Amino acid sequence: MRRSGYGSVTNLFDTVISNGYCIGCGVCAAVTGSPIEIGFDQYGRLQAKVAAGYENALNAEVDVASVCPFSDDARDEDAIAFDLYGRGDPKPEKRSSIGFYRALYAGYAIEQGFRENGSSGGLGSWMLVQLLATDMVDAIVHVRSVDPAAKHGVLFEYGISRTAEDVNASAKSRYYPIEMSRILGEIRRRPGRYAIVGIPCFIKGVRLLAENDAVIRERVRYTIGLFCGHLKSTRFASLFAWQNGIHPDDIQEIDFRRKLPDRPSYNYGVRIKGIKAGRSVEIIRENSAHFGYLWGHGFFKYKACDYCDDVVAETADVSIGDAWLQEYVADANGTNIIIVRNAEILSMIETAVENKSLQLDAVTHEQVEKSQDAGFRHRRDGLAYRLHRRLRKHEWCPNKRIRAGVGAISIRRRAIYILREILAEQSHKAFNVALQRNDFEVFRSRMGCWLWFYELLYKKNSLLAALGRVLRLSKSNA
Repeated sequence: MRRSGYGSVTNLFDTVISNGYCIGCGVCAAVTGSPIEIGFDQYGRLQAKVAAGYENALNAEVDVASVCPFSDDARDEDAIAFDLYGRGDPKPEKRSSIGFYRALYAGYAIEQGFRENGSSGGLGSWMLVQLLATDMVDAIVHVRSVDPAAKHGVLFEYGISRTAEDVNASAKSRYYPIEMSRILGEIRRRPGRYAIVGIPCFIKGVRLLAENDAVIRERVRYTIGLFCGHLKSTRFASLFAWQNGIHPDDIQEIDFRRKLPDRPSYNYGVRIKGIKAGRSVEIIRENSAHFGYLWGHGFFKYKACDYCDDVVAETADVSIGDAWLQEYVADANGTNIIIVRNAEILSMIETAVENKSLQLDAVTHEQVEKSQDAGFRHRRDGLAYRLHRRLRKHEWCPNKRIRAGVGAISIRRRAIYILREILAEQSHKAFNVALQRNDFEVFRSRMGCWLWFYELLYKKNSLLAALGRVLRLSKSNA
């Protein structure tokens, strides 16, 4: 248990926040007595800031740094997960990439509706409904769509569902910034047993908060983690809408993962509803038809995401992701991979398999790693190199489980990692210029130049010229 008063407000602002590593999760703002609030910055990212009326906040000795998932005052994923899952009979397995686990599966929900309505195999929504149906929890805390007209343009936020109907209405992936301070306050105010869904750093933050907060520790019974590539700003939704003639201010709804029949599961569509030419329209278009859709380009990525080493939510009771494996991607209906760490949830899953509610294949840890190989490479080799560059410049950066260094990383890969950070940073700036000029083509033009260099790095004949250019650009953007 961490001692009271450890991890001051000053420390959090001097390290994580002032250096741009805030992920906007809101856990620091949920600490009792915290002078911090979460709000959107100029780039559509949620960030921590001093709340109005707290002029002397930076002198407050409130323990906020030790709950921040990117603070050096916080325990790391290995330490948290060991206390949660490192013991038991039989003793759970552990891999450095995916953490502890009792079982690994790939599959989907057979029960009608879950797979059809989900982004992938429907196992996430099925699991949440089962937790309610079996009286393991009273409520589900997850991200839901909201009316932007009533929420100052915000499209998604955390909410509480208490019925299967409400859970199913909020299925699908949300590539959008959200924060937890309000909903964690709601959990404190309303007694009950809760399950929380979140990306890795959010689940880690909840675990850290629970170490010092008895109410959160007692009421949050289960955590469901989502595999994560990185978190996007609000501009990612705007990117799709604007290319379809819907101005960012006129978006009403967006579904980032609309399944398209007879296509590989990775070839999905985007459904956008909004105002176009003065009337309400709904547009469904293949995601790959949009400029900036590729996840590897990292448009609108938070800086913190490039300094995270948890791909699969290692501190969650169960983690869910996409089975990006050759044997599964041909199925347009989608297939999940799940990592099970909690024995009670494992029993629930095994019963469902026997009852033919789920179709699951046991998979190996190698298959899980392969399904997310690009993410692991970026968070292992790439992170080691990014840490090396920051420390060499004597800049503060989060202390991670991955050791800083160059190792066997080729010159080409180093240039790719440098340019990915530049792409993320420049995308925020370029989109704001496009908004100021009310012209999406300004964004396309500015980012197209950077992507031209990026693509050169993958062409052998142009490699030397591209490397030199990227190294010069990295110095000017340092």
